[in-house]
Amino acid sequence: DVFVRNRILARTTVVSTGLFLGQMQAGTFNATLTPDGSYAVFQSVAAFFPSDENLRHDIYMRAVDVPSVYSISPTMVSHGETVTFTVTGDTFQPGAQLLMPGGFTVGTPVVTATSLVVQLTVTAAAPVGDTSVVVQNPGTGPGYFTGAVGGCPKCLMVHGH
Repeated sequence: DVFVRNRILARTTVVSTGLFLGQMQAGTFNATLTPDGSYAVFQSVAAFFPSDENLRHDIYMRAVDVPSVYSISPTMVSHGETVTFTVTGDTFQPGAQLLMPGGFTVGTPVVTATSLVVQLTVTAAAPVGDTSVVVQNPGTGPGYFTGAVGGCPKCLMVHGH
């Protein structure tokens, strides 16, 4: 396994994972970090995709840090609204995306290391109640909102008409 330690955030992350972030089923070796420390590169015969059955060495590059989400604004929206939606946290990478369920239209995000800002439209098909707010960096797992909103610790509250 390949682990990376972020000494500033005091966080250790396993980066030698498969497509769905599970542990790879074979050894990993020749690991290195990119010069800026954002990505780990390693080699393995493990199958990244379930269909990879050739047992040949493949080279993988994975983003090191899964994003952490600390707050969202606004915390409540209604059907038919379009809002400037801001997610704050840390370790957001260029290309990070806001993942929302059906019923939301998500514009192109503006991403910095600590924020993601996007135009968010709440259509009539959006579920009423709590909706999880998820940010995903390219090549990593999702970062969930962990603050308290409504009755759900990881959610945006949608009000119906």
